Amino acid sequence: MGTWRASRRSSTRWLLKALRELPPSVRPALPATLTAGGRAALSMVVSVPMRDVPQYSMRGSYAVRQGVLAGPSLPAIEGLDGEIRFNRLGLTDGALRAQWLGGPMRFEVSRPAAAPPGDYVVAGHGEWHGEKLADALGAAW
Repeated sequence: MGTWRASRRSSTRWLLKALRELPPSVRPALPATLTAGGRAALSMVVSVPMRDVPQYSMRGSYAVRQGVLAGPSLPAIEGLDGEIRFNRLGLTDGALRAQWLGGPMRFEVSRPAAAPPGDYVVAGHGEWHGEKLADALGAAW
């Protein structure tokens, strides 16, 4: 069995660019206008049994520090800190903290055991300011 370990530190812009260059069959749906910033670290381990290459295993993590996600229809998510883990089937779990709509937020990512590949649960917990939410929705409170 061959095992490879790799890691890369760069900006979150690099990850966004790399995700957009994936083949359509595995590319996540990302708005073309989504922008990202901050520091990031990608780490992964790939193990390949030489007699049965299709049975490879992969696991890894993506950590972001002081990240920013924004877009024309998405109020900026700032101060993004945390880590998301994945395997060959996709995301497995993780947690991210950030400031969004004027308050602290915590986003938790999970993949239920019975879920088909590509299905995830993202739960957000926190508080935001009404006026920031009204601005984002384009409505007066």
